[in-house]
Amino acid sequence: MRPIIKCSRQYLILQKRCLRIHKSTRSKLKPESPLDSSHQVPNLKTTKLDPITLHRLKLAQEAYYKRRMVYCTIGVLFGMVGLYLTAIQVPLSPETYAEKKKPNSSTINRLDSRKRDDESIMTIGREHKVVTKELGDISDERDSFVSTGNSVVPEFPRVLRHDQTEYQLLGLGIRTVSFLKIQVYVVGIYVAADDIIVLQNKFIKRINPLATTLVVDEKDELKSLLNDPEKGEDIWNTILKDGACRMLIRIVPTRNTDFGHLRDAWVRSLTSRAQKVGWDDEKFGKSVAQFKRIFARGSVPKGTQLILSRGKKGNLEVWYHGNDHGDDVNGIDKLGELWDERVSRVVWLGYLAGKGVACEGAREGIVASVLKFVERPSGAGIRQTYV
Repeated sequence: MRPIIKCSRQYLILQKRCLRIHKSTRSKLKPESPLDSSHQVPNLKTTKLDPITLHRLKLAQEAYYKRRMVYCTIGVLFGMVGLYLTAIQVPLSPETYAEKKKPNSSTINRLDSRKRDDESIMTIGREHKVVTKELGDISDERDSFVSTGNSVVPEFPRVLRHDQTEYQLLGLGIRTVSFLKIQVYVVGIYVAADDIIVLQNKFIKRINPLATTLVVDEKDELKSLLNDPEKGEDIWNTILKDGACRMLIRIVPTRNTDFGHLRDAWVRSLTSRAQKVGWDDEKFGKSVAQFKRIFARGSVPKGTQLILSRGKKGNLEVWYHGNDHGDDVNGIDKLGELWDERVSRVVWLGYLAGKGVACEGAREGIVASVLKFVERPSGAGIRQTYV
């Protein structure tokens, strides 16, 4: 607003200067009345202006129309950007989305399907950690999914079953790019239910080796460490390097993209990490090349899911659920696998900690989940890790 007011003032000053009659012109004017010339006001309509004044008026007029053109162009551009952001950010109404996404139960086999009504007992963690669920408990069905805040991918499952293993949601967020915050995909970080106790002990012993749970001050200390880019990266790097637990990354694009676009961000992280720590051996180079070949594929339509799973030995498996005719019983295809744990470690660190994480919302959710289960006694069963 201030630059516009400043330009307006400068224009008014320039206009007043341009309307002043040049000294040489004023001296040539002849009074038409016998009255004293000091009491006469010259008629600008009949006065012939000199070339200098005409040139000034012309320049002022050109500057005026040029500013109008610039302001109109800026207004049109901002209007188009505003319409675009409104179109992609405003969620669809529940009725419209339900009609648009009405599933066909006879043809769709969902990887994240809800539990059966006759499943009365659900085991979390090891076999002696049991949480019961009464039949017909509607609230449990409603709480089994988490809202993402995106109309294309409206929800993510809290519990995911993959490769005969149950995973629980740790953190959830939306990956955005550019200053316009364009949403690319929704990402969820999961941990194997049987390995939650191992992960819980890792964090508790990091703060207090003799404790079985963390008190308020110790939780605040852990939160401070996890939120620090360097210290948090060091903690997660140690946990991942030790192969403490199995984890999984579930990615669902919110717009049409391709494998190359997803791969390039991870390859940049691998290159940066290799230069930082000095991974210049031949094995790592071959692993990165193999990682690129796994993602040397075509497009990834919105709504499909890409799964990256990490085993206890750090092996990375890549799965893609693009249709209902995959090799797996759930309709997903295994794209490839590599055994260099450094590759999967770098990919996971890009979401867990460090400067410039891929998704800040997911990182914050992971920290909140960690703080939730370290306040419980070590070894206690945990039904939900993500709040």
